[in-house]
Amino acid sequence: MVRAVFPPRNGIMSDDIRPIPQPGMLDIAVYLPGKSGAAGSNAVKLSANESPLGASPKAIAAFRAAAEHLEIYLESRSRVLRTALAEMHGVDAERIVCGDGSDDLLHLIAQCYLGEGDKAVMNRYSFSVHPIITKAAGASIVMVADVDALLVAVTGKTKIIWLANPNNPTGTYLSDAEVRRLHAGLRPDILLAIDSAYAEYVTTTDYSVGLDLVAKTNNVVMMRIFSKMGLAAARLGWLVGSPELVDVLNRIRGPLNINLLDQLAVTAEARDTEFIAKLKTNNVQ
Repeated sequence: MVRAVFPPRNGIMSDDIRPIPQPGMLDIAVYLPGKSGAAGSNAVKLSANESPLGASPKAIAAFRAAAEHLEIYLESRSRVLRTALAEMHGVDAERIVCGDGSDDLLHLIAQCYLGEGDKAVMNRYSFSVHPIITKAAGASIVMVADVDALLVAVTGKTKIIWLANPNNPTGTYLSDAEVRRLHAGLRPDILLAIDSAYAEYVTTTDYSVGLDLVAKTNNVVMMRIFSKMGLAAARLGWLVGSPELVDVLNRIRGPLNINLLDQLAVTAEARDTEFIAKLKTNNVQ
């Protein structure tokens, strides 16, 4: 504990003890979001893929309908939403975890799989939340330039590879073959965490969000979001992982981490494939 001397009150000097954060907390740089428009502006942040077409009318209607039931506690595992996502993407709903944006899910993963003395590896110019959550868990972050460097950086202390694919802010991506090469070079006890937040905007044919790897392995998790699909304010993320990983995350996940309005709005948006296709087309143009 550290003693701190505070300014005198009423001419009397007080000596007190203050709470001290965990080691390394003050070494973490505060997350800085992208610049937003001025107050009252109708501008959209193309750098963050905010939707110039708004949200799906079906999502807006579902949100308004849900607002009539604010007095009711919601179901704790986002069952309706997970069912819709499972149907849309051909996965088992029991292998899906929903979170308050991908940030929530990333924090859960770091808290469960990183600890004091561990290491995580990431691309140098990538999502700035990755080093924040790594350091907050007591681990250290190693930043490298490419797949070969990612593999070289792995040591006996490495527990997680953070991979944003496609990557923001560089606008680059790794092909499915490159991701598989990366995974093949990892020990089975290292978790490959694929952050596919910008997946909807990839137009090449050699890209994969990573669901095939998740289905066939025990050490890959894939995350997606709806922030780029017209629901940036809803803050909804979801992941697919092994049954064992999902079980671990659900043990510490906030039981009501997704509010009812967002759940039902995102469920409606997920099923509105026509609107999502329109948004993709507009982005390409």
